[in-house]
Amino acid sequence: MPYGVFVEFPYGLTGLAPKSAMSDKFVTDTKDHFVIGQTVTAKVTSIDEEKQRFLLSLKISDCSSEDSVSESFSLLSQYFKELQEIKSIMNKRDDSSIAQKLCELKPGQRVQLVVQEIKSDGSALFSGICASGLTVEATHRHLGGKKIVMGDQATAVILHVDYLKSKVYVSLQEELLSPKQKMVWLN
Repeated sequence: MPYGVFVEFPYGLTGLAPKSAMSDKFVTDTKDHFVIGQTVTAKVTSIDEEKQRFLLSLKISDCSSEDSVSESFSLLSQYFKELQEIKSIMNKRDDSSIAQKLCELKPGQRVQLVVQEIKSDGSALFSGICASGLTVEATHRHLGGKKIVMGDQATAVILHVDYLKSKVYVSLQEELLSPKQKMVWLN
């Protein structure tokens, strides 16, 4: 992007590092500094809760100090506490089954779904017992290269639950679905 780079966090969250916060040196072209898929260290400088986006700094001078690490952790921690509060309020105020279903879904949880629609952008919409009345979506990237058709059953992992929009983001990527093997070393 000519104005900066987007950084993808787990659970469907996205952060923007504007050009001015990408490097301690002057940046003329973002492609000269970063490539898609690159892992970066970032400092969270601001949170836009409505858009669920973060403003980030990728400057080494901002990301290398202990203060920036604790400040970033504090902002993210505050964000997740506020999400828990929203969830708690929804659970108390609303007796609807949709609110209850949203509150039962958690990132990392595996769910059984049925493909309902494949959109023109390559993403897919799903339905399932745990998600009736909710919008459940996997972006093209999170379909994991699988060829799916309407009516197919699929196992997915929940990435993010948007409580305000009653929307659930899932992934069919094998590396997210496969349990991680624990290595034990014996001496």
